[in-house]
Amino acid sequence: MLHEHFFSDCSSMLDALQSALTLQLQQDLQNNEQVSLFLSGGTTPGPLYRALARTTLPWQRVNVALVDERFVPVTDDGSNEKLLRATLLLEHAAAAGFTGMSVASSNQQTQISTLIQACNANYAKLPHPFSAAVLGMGADGHTASLFPHAVGLHEAFTVQQPCAVIHAHHSPVTGAVTERISMTPWALLQCRCLYLLFTGNDKKVVYEQAKTTSDQYTLPIALFLQQQKVPVEVFWCP
Repeated sequence: MLHEHFFSDCSSMLDALQSALTLQLQQDLQNNEQVSLFLSGGTTPGPLYRALARTTLPWQRVNVALVDERFVPVTDDGSNEKLLRATLLLEHAAAAGFTGMSVASSNQQTQISTLIQACNANYAKLPHPFSAAVLGMGADGHTASLFPHAVGLHEAFTVQQPCAVIHAHHSPVTGAVTERISMTPWALLQCRCLYLLFTGNDKKVVYEQAKTTSDQYTLPIALFLQQQKVPVEVFWCP
């Protein structure tokens, strides 16, 4: 269930997405005491998060959580938690609840099984409904930290748990940190709506391929684009 919103410039695109997310949250909060909102990292959504932070909402009833995270400290520039604390969890949105992924406070001695158990336990406590998730897409067709043919991808695609550990194959897209923790499709597809945000003509080509491919392990974003359970609002500009 794709709804495409294509723009000629990033400013117009981000304004439209900010309005759409605000309306989504307002509608869900009319009927529910608490809602959950899942957000991704990356450079593109930073201005969106800053705009949301200035938006008047009953943020104390909104629980913000991460779509994915790198195995890095929260002080690292690659930390998605650091990004959200610097852009979203300020001004009006400072009142929101926040759930990070357990890797944020981990060290190298922590067992992977302990990390994933903690993440699943924390995410299981998040209130329903899951209102929305903002997803990105890489030029390799990954979304969240669901990287093509990554170790752990099959389990992430099939397990009925909120979180999964992913060991991506090193590439220019992954950067140096290939160990990730990610929300699973099972969890993301419990959202009332998914918002896919990406830019660039190169990614547009990948997006068009993913709409029809039968190989979702090569282009993981295809799983979300081709499913019929949850609407996907696509926001793109060159």
